[in-house]
Amino acid sequence: MDKSTLFSKLRVLNIKPRIKSSNQLSNVTRSAQKGRGMSFSEVREYQFGDEVRTIDWNVTARYNIPHVKIFEEEKEQHYLIILDASSSSLFGDANQYKWEKQVEVAAMIAFTAWKKNERVGVLIFSDTIDLYIPQAKGRQHFYFLMNKLLEFKPKTSRTRLDVPLNWLFDEKIPRSSVFFVSDFMSTFDLSEQVKRANYRHQLVFIHVQHTEEAVLPNVGWLQMENLESRRKTWINTSSQKTRAAYEAYFDNQHKQLEQMCKGLAIKLAKISSDKDTYHALNAL
Repeated sequence: MDKSTLFSKLRVLNIKPRIKSSNQLSNVTRSAQKGRGMSFSEVREYQFGDEVRTIDWNVTARYNIPHVKIFEEEKEQHYLIILDASSSSLFGDANQYKWEKQVEVAAMIAFTAWKKNERVGVLIFSDTIDLYIPQAKGRQHFYFLMNKLLEFKPKTSRTRLDVPLNWLFDEKIPRSSVFFVSDFMSTFDLSEQVKRANYRHQLVFIHVQHTEEAVLPNVGWLQMENLESRRKTWINTSSQKTRAAYEAYFDNQHKQLEQMCKGLAIKLAKISSDKDTYHALNAL
């Protein structure tokens, strides 16, 4: 994916973090959340339902049309985007790989953080921490993140979902809204790690899938390779029993993920390679 294609898809998300701001100082930063804060944002024409006390009488007198003042709350939010760069992210077709979809998700969230004047960072993992970019804000930081994401190439490696979860608990970073983006093709015996990480932060799981991976095509004998273990196996895709077992495996993975998120009150979004990223994320 090139930069122009990626940037053409970016739109501001309606992200509303539930955690309290870690910023204890007023008049330091601004978010795009409209409210009766101390920081003036803009003036617009009066709309039905606006508070009368917000009317800007000077502008109203100048244009002879009622105008109101819009304020921005003095808050500072921190976002952290976690991306899974293990070998399974290399699955895809000529249109898009799962890793490219993850980058698109990350770009959408980072773009929103920039426009809302919030701090955002990126953590990329596989079976170890591959890259960490600390949280910062501003236009320059956004373009720095985009360059790093577009330059990054996943390597042949296994998935260890516990690695970023343990990192979240151990590292001293501000309380953040953490967007954990992965295909979650791994064990789900992670309740304790997830619970610990979610105690300190607000976790949001974003499950990235490819439309072609959950169903086996009926094409006879086919050699399959596990991208993480490099193990190759011949299977008979014409066998209905084999195809059913394959689909059952993916269904079980999805159910385990859903049950874990439901039990720990963690929001979960599913994004397929053929679905619009913006609408899927805003559905949260």
